[in-house]
Amino acid sequence: MITVTEDALNFEFAREDTINIEPDRRYRWDVKIYHEPIMKNSMPVDGAEINSYYAAFDLPVCEIREAP
Repeated sequence: MITVTEDALNFEFAREDTINIEPDRRYRWDVKIYHEPIMKNSMPVDGAEINSYYAAFDLPVCEIREAP
């Protein structure tokens, strides 16, 4: 779940989210947007419409860096 503003998508990660990700490597990621989501255990499991933002394109690269 993320915060969406008019011009940005803000992702926040907890230590538990990235514990098995090696720093200073590049990873590919995708964004799914749920319209009228159906929630189960606080997570979207279905919706009236689900769009994968990069499904029609190459997945963007996300570079993970270790925090100081």
